Amino acid sequence: MYSDDNPTMNELSPNHEQLKTTPVIVVDIDGVLFDTPKHAVERWNRIHGTNYTVADIFDHNAKHDKHKFRDYHDAGEYEDTQGKFDDGFYAAQTDIANYLLIPGAREMLLRLKQEYGAIIHALTARDKANLHDVTLSALTEHYGIGKNEEAIIDELHFSGDPDFVGDKNAAKGKILRDQLNASVMIEDSIANAKSADEYNVDAIVLARPYNANGHDWPAQKTASDWLHMYELIVRSLEDQGYKKVA
Repeated sequence: MYSDDNPTMNELSPNHEQLKTTPVIVVDIDGVLFDTPKHAVERWNRIHGTNYTVADIFDHNAKHDKHKFRDYHDAGEYEDTQGKFDDGFYAAQTDIANYLLIPGAREMLLRLKQEYGAIIHALTARDKANLHDVTLSALTEHYGIGKNEEAIIDELHFSGDPDFVGDKNAAKGKILRDQLNASVMIEDSIANAKSADEYNVDAIVLARPYNANGHDWPAQKTASDWLHMYELIVRSLEDQGYKKVA
């Protein structure tokens, strides 16, 4: 069971002896496990009477357009140089009752755990101070998290939200290599995928409506859906010398 008193769930301190013989698959959350961008845009359109598409708001680095997607007013939840604001993306992240699951993610991750004995970490750039509890609740409900046999996600980690703590692309890659000893990283952000590659962690991008253009990420490292993602992960693991255990 997760607890803030359990350092293995809250701090980046894996057992390196175990990880040497066990593949470690690290997954982003928004746009990979949950379709938060779609949820956020549909929610914003309903509230504000707009007609945005996901590609209108999010770019290929999974960054959202704050000019279109942020409502400044006196009673906002966050603060920046322009004052308090409510943000369409963050608001959707807190709306866990209406989360949209990415089809196939749970099934394919479970398959990888069963076939390869993989350790699976969730690594997110969400702001931990504001979104720790809702993130943990959503993962617990839909994927299971912890060391029990039914859990798919072993550990949850926060790299830090760039909106609050600066650009974390490089830091995310460093976490993958130095602290999680990752074998594969699954992303929707091209920038984060490139950061993983720079730290010699094999990255695979899940194709989303917002990351189709504007970059030079190779098609052979892009999965059209989670079944295709499973196939690319297996190919990567086999190339790295991992074999099925079941």
